[in-house]
Amino acid sequence: MNLIFTSTINDGTLCIMVVSTRLDAAIASEFKEGVKAAWVAGVDRVEINMDAVEFIDSSGAGALITLFRKSRSVQGGIRLTQVRPGVWAVLELLQLGALFESVAAAEPSTGAAVTEPLGA
Repeated sequence: MNLIFTSTINDGTLCIMVVSTRLDAAIASEFKEGVKAAWVAGVDRVEINMDAVEFIDSSGAGALITLFRKSRSVQGGIRLTQVRPGVWAVLELLQLGALFESVAAAEPSTGAAVTEPLGA
């Protein structure tokens, strides 16, 4: 088993940093279950730093959808940060872009969005 992500919790936000370069069928189930295990009571938002992810397939997108549904069950949401243009293009192609709040980067101290276009 390879390390897929690291996680911390900050003011009710589960902060995930994906360290795998691929979010695909080989690791999607493990990723999804790992994030669910890290999601403790009191977490209502998830922020996923996707900077390392160079490739995503439908299984990886499905894992993100599962986490999106879980976040909605607690009236929360998911924010994807530092999404590479190719990965974002796949999410858009699958018509999933509208599900996730997406920003190119986030201010670590506040979590506030930096308004840079993803394709820049």
